[in-house]
Amino acid sequence: MELRRPVFDSPLARYSDFFDFAGDVIIQNGANSMVGLSVIQLANARGIKTINIIRRTRTDYAELIERMKNYGAYMVRNGLVGSQTLWKR
Repeated sequence: MELRRPVFDSPLARYSDFFDFAGDVIIQNGANSMVGLSVIQLANARGIKTINIIRRTRTDYAELIERMKNYGAYMVRNGLVGSQTLWKR
């Protein structure tokens, strides 16, 4: 398994990282941010699965997961302590 650096800047600055990942998996925290949603879409276009950790307590939790899955998310999990810990695939 090869580890990559975290994405702290814009999605386009990390676009080149996706060319080395075909068929692999990316795990990302804060996946419901604009950068995270971009990573999901870019990875999905390259055939890369994403495991996405979000922090959400609002009532639109199910809608957010559905939107992320529509973008191509493979799995989504709420990372808040004491929250629902079921993986959504």
